[in-house]
Amino acid sequence: MAISHVWSDGTGNGAWTSGKVNECLYSYFRKIAEQFQCEGIWWDTVCIPQQDRILRSKALNVMQANYEYARITLVHDCFLRKLSWADPGTACFAIIMSPWFSRGWTALELAKSRKVKIIFKDSIKDLDEVILKKVEDGNIAAKAINNLRKLITGIEELLATLGPRHTSLSSKIRPTSQDFWRGSKYRRIYRTLSNEIYIKVY
Repeated sequence: MAISHVWSDGTGNGAWTSGKVNECLYSYFRKIAEQFQCEGIWWDTVCIPQQDRILRSKALNVMQANYEYARITLVHDCFLRKLSWADPGTACFAIIMSPWFSRGWTALELAKSRKVKIIFKDSIKDLDEVILKKVEDGNIAAKAINNLRKLITGIEELLATLGPRHTSLSSKIRPTSQDFWRGSKYRRIYRTLSNEIYIKVY
């Protein structure tokens, strides 16, 4: 199982020394790996050497292969983890607005992964089978996710994908409540922002 995450969410080293992580978080990931019959975990926080620059460079050069050949890629994003599962459309919108979707590295990880599981507050959902395949036709957020998963076949597509993305967009993500996503406010904002989202993603 490969873990796709944003370091600033607390899944990086944080207060721990290089190569060490929160024991509770590790146990949490291990239980999920066992749930999906995965025999090991690839987590860049502990798997990429931090002190030896040569070894670090080698690890970074082959990092995407870990996502490409993993049984599953587990997406951990603190924004999504606070959101209870509602429906595929809401999930797609939340995904493209999440810090995780805005990063260049995680975009590439998403594109390379064969099977992706996303952690929500109350469940773990399969991106392709439960979310993308069941969303209503014409959903712009779903189209953005699908395009990212299917269109990176060469260096040109990779550069086009990474170009508009940033290392950190945390200052642009505003906290929200469950009522926002479940209520009529979400539907109104979704309709009015559809064109803007399309422009930003493409």
